[in-house]
Amino acid sequence: MTTRSLAIIGAGPRGTSLLDRISNNIRLGAGDHLHVLIIDPFVAGPGRVWRTDQDHDLVMNTYAGQATLFVDDSVRCVGPREPAGASPDLMEWVDHVRRLTIDDNHDWADSTYLEKSLLEDHELVAEVARTVPYSHPSRALFGHYLRWFFNRTTALLPVGVTLELVQDRLVDLLDATDGRQRLVLENGAELTADAVVLAIGWLDAQPSPADASLREVAAAAGLGIIEPQNPFEQRVDQLPAGEPVIVRGFGMGFFDLVSRVTLGRGGRFEPVASVSAAHGHQLGASELVYHASGQEPVLHVGSGRGIPFRTKTLYGSVPPNTPQANLRALSIDPNRNDLDFNAEVLPAIRRDAVIAYYTTLAQSEPDAFVTDAAELIASLADSDEDAWDDLIAGAVPVASRRWSLSEVHDPTRGQTFESPRAFTAWLDRHVEADLVEASRGSASALKAAAWSLGQARGAIVPLIQFGRLSPDSFASGYQPFQALGNMLASGPPAFRLAQLRALIAAGIVRPVGPRISVTVKQGADGPNFVASSPAVSGSAVSARWLVDAWMHGNAVTTSREPLIGTLLARGEIRPHTLTGGPEPRELGALDVERHSLRLLDHHGTAHPRRHAIGIPTESAVFFTTISPIPKSNASLLRETDAVARAVLSELNIGVAAATHS
Repeated sequence: MTTRSLAIIGAGPRGTSLLDRISNNIRLGAGDHLHVLIIDPFVAGPGRVWRTDQDHDLVMNTYAGQATLFVDDSVRCVGPREPAGASPDLMEWVDHVRRLTIDDNHDWADSTYLEKSLLEDHELVAEVARTVPYSHPSRALFGHYLRWFFNRTTALLPVGVTLELVQDRLVDLLDATDGRQRLVLENGAELTADAVVLAIGWLDAQPSPADASLREVAAAAGLGIIEPQNPFEQRVDQLPAGEPVIVRGFGMGFFDLVSRVTLGRGGRFEPVASVSAAHGHQLGASELVYHASGQEPVLHVGSGRGIPFRTKTLYGSVPPNTPQANLRALSIDPNRNDLDFNAEVLPAIRRDAVIAYYTTLAQSEPDAFVTDAAELIASLADSDEDAWDDLIAGAVPVASRRWSLSEVHDPTRGQTFESPRAFTAWLDRHVEADLVEASRGSASALKAAAWSLGQARGAIVPLIQFGRLSPDSFASGYQPFQALGNMLASGPPAFRLAQLRALIAAGIVRPVGPRISVTVKQGADGPNFVASSPAVSGSAVSARWLVDAWMHGNAVTTSREPLIGTLLARGEIRPHTLTGGPEPRELGALDVERHSLRLLDHHGTAHPRRHAIGIPTESAVFFTTISPIPKSNASLLRETDAVARAVLSELNIGVAAATHS
């Protein structure tokens, strides 16, 4: 009889998926046994980010029909895949739960691993009743799905596989003399395992030198700062009602903050008209009026661009797939380390986007063309980019109906505003125009191009991961493109922008402008934070509170995670470094071996018993922050399947026969 053990550090989506992949891939011999330890201070399944006790007004940035943890038949992995009909995505699971709430059939809960406490949460039951595939469900609802998935996986573990949950934090990892791994917990206890997989999710980070200095000055002056963090964990209850608060960040963290200090403090939004109906479109966010509770702070918000991310398009369904024909046709040697993103990858991305724009424009606004639209699209597919401007101008004579990537990327660039009122009016028009485009759904050429650019972020992963980009190209090409894709395709739901307009009208949110700077200055009433924008005259505003409504990027060298700091200090892990240029560039990712994702030490040697998956490896592996989408060959699921099989092989445990090459 042989007994082996595996420790999974982290019980969120990746740790849960890894357990599922172990269960599906393992083939134990007679009398063999595998003991799995899962170590995480948070509840298994939802983990830290998808906690089920968070506010229901905090929503996912994706759709109910675009979230799963099952390995469906689209996933190009080696291990077994789930049969159709037995692998519900989030929306299909919601449909099951809805039927249960209607039929009051509580036996179904027992037979399908559903925790009955879910049915006692009236707010959640109400959400289940109204959820459709293109809803943005609450993070709590997705957390319940993840918890259900974990319960199901646990119940279906093969004979010979046992599971032990340890609600604690791993703070050190040591090699025993026999090669086994000693796991030191925060409470001082020690455990052992034959192999370890780190699935620890987002790393809390030390502040930058500039932010550390600002915090030191602020603390000495008695000012309050809420640091970058998971939005649900930020102590926004400290923000005083009616007081000005400076906010840095105009992305998802900002909208979560807004929700918590408005809806979370008793305010409410009332629909008064449809933005889209006024422009002849049936789908769209309502125009809203905000009724204040009197408990809200006044939020003075700014960011680099000074504007929110573009809103999600209202298709009336889950978003369509994009062909990415030019990008997917690229073939790049996987052993290269000098890939020039701007010269070799970005042109294909731009070509796909411009073709998406004019293909959609031809379908929805054929009068924009004075020549044959099909001829223009064919020419764009075949010609050099240098010829595009002339080709497009000859076919689409009205400049406002053409696509300008530079204007989409940063519409405030080069602009100045004579007053905060002027900037606020401009921003309101900008947001309204974005909502109108979103309400056009698949008829919007602008949104078609934006979606093409956004989808390219996932399509490029096989081309660039594991050190293929040159150091200069990463900084000058990939990072700006990633920021553009995030801004165009990872923005808030349309209702969030409708809420923003209502809050601006109510005076609760007051935009500062682009390129915001924050300092501490002495005023007549004592020291204050002062925020201002160089593009907006008279924009300076003072406050005694600052909220950073964003999250640090992952970097092992600046992580506050005790485990990461300890391993780095001993040289047992290292940051991923791009080497294909005159000057290497150190990135923030945990460096891992290609395919097996075993941890590399400072010499580049792979540890035989340690692996890492997920967000801490971002920039060695790419696009790790995206939850798996059904029927999309999800990278998270390919990753967990590959690591599960690698670990089982290393432990000399039988592995299921390959089902896909």
